[in-house]
Amino acid sequence: MEIRIKYSVSERKHSMILSEAELNAMIESGQIEITQPTPKGSKSFTIIGTDEEKRLFAEAILSSIE
Repeated sequence: MEIRIKYSVSERKHSMILSEAELNAMIESGQIEITQPTPKGSKSFTIIGTDEEKRLFAEAILSSIE
């Protein structure tokens, strides 16, 4: 799974590739967050929201599956 983040003042993509193992780790922990090393430090992905917001986000993802 790839999540792309593009800032309005940036000319390049800021991608984060999530492996199946990382996705499974999020499922097991119940937390929607992951930190990956980079050449100069690390990058983090976190979704923060209410239970309802996270449920709606999950529904949006599930509705995109054909």
